[in-house]
Amino acid sequence: MNLKRLFFLLAVLFLFHSLTSYAFEINPQLSGSWYNPEQSGHGLSIEVISKDVTIFYWYVYNPDGKPTFLIAVGENQEGGRVEGIAYHNTGMVWGEFNPATRTETRWGVITLSFSDCNNGTLSWQSDDLSVQSIPFGEGTTPIKRLASIVDTACAETPYAGIYKGYLRSNDRDDEILATALLSTDGDFILYTDEHIAIRADYSVIDDDPNDIGLSLNGSAFSLDTNQVVNELLESFGGIVPWYRFVMDYGVGFFDNGMMDFYPINILYWRGVTLDGIAGVYLTDDDGYVTTINPDGSFNGSSSQSCSWSGQISIPDTRLNLFNAEVTVNGCDEDAGFYTGMGYTTDAAKLKDGRAMQIFGFNGQRTVELTMTRSGG
Repeated sequence: MNLKRLFFLLAVLFLFHSLTSYAFEINPQLSGSWYNPEQSGHGLSIEVISKDVTIFYWYVYNPDGKPTFLIAVGENQEGGRVEGIAYHNTGMVWGEFNPATRTETRWGVITLSFSDCNNGTLSWQSDDLSVQSIPFGEGTTPIKRLASIVDTACAETPYAGIYKGYLRSNDRDDEILATALLSTDGDFILYTDEHIAIRADYSVIDDDPNDIGLSLNGSAFSLDTNQVVNELLESFGGIVPWYRFVMDYGVGFFDNGMMDFYPINILYWRGVTLDGIAGVYLTDDDGYVTTINPDGSFNGSSSQSCSWSGQISIPDTRLNLFNAEVTVNGCDEDAGFYTGMGYTTDAAKLKDGRAMQIFGFNGQRTVELTMTRSGG
């Protein structure tokens, strides 16, 4: 457990406690298999390949009962809609696969409408087709998610996640490695190994799904000086979901610069459960041991009359991001009650999930807990 010395709060909190609502829009995490559970036997394969284009395949049947499929390249629209012209193919013979024998026929228009990550509607309107071997007609049917692609599960707030990157400080004329955590309920934490840590609420100021504007208002903590700087943290910028998060920040006369992060989706979508993280954890410091119980409660101590206890809670087990409360006793100036967030990470190899980081804040100081599960 690395308990870092902290310094005073730079500003009295000025927080937005409400997160601007975000209209559900087409995003890559919708990719996967979909169907109507009441009509199992036909369904959709959906591939969101860019912010503008979605390809989907409808596995369906001809009027004579033979399996077939319709193919569409759809245009992503506002309000969670995709609309595309669908085509039907006939003529190619099994085993020969000679494209010269294939006949492609425009079939009609298919529209997909999604209300959230797991529910939507399939609507279709065929052209006036007279070929009996091709499906025809119009209609609507509800669809539900059947399966997701690994590490790309869907979230209603696509900007939330675990981000790694740099804090480019103009004050230090330097790039500092940093971790940023954005929760689904609007909480933001940034932590570096030096210079500064941030705890704030973020608000959506522009909900264009392809370039989301965010603002931060909260508190910054100095990690490399003893000075007290009473300034409000302000930050404005934007995020392109699943790609990059860039914001300018300012802490009065203390510092200003830019945050530049990339999402680590393979880590964020790993998922976490209380049973899964239960165990005994050690740190690089001799004598620091923490035990996490299956109910999320934990306690630990060092050989220097320093102890800690707390509770971990997981809002969404699909996501590798949890809330934490920590009470520190002893430990000199670090004693106190902290709240924050944490996540599981890797120790020795990709996706081993043995390590954990927790960042806690109490309005005047901050602590970082970094530890690795004993015995794997």
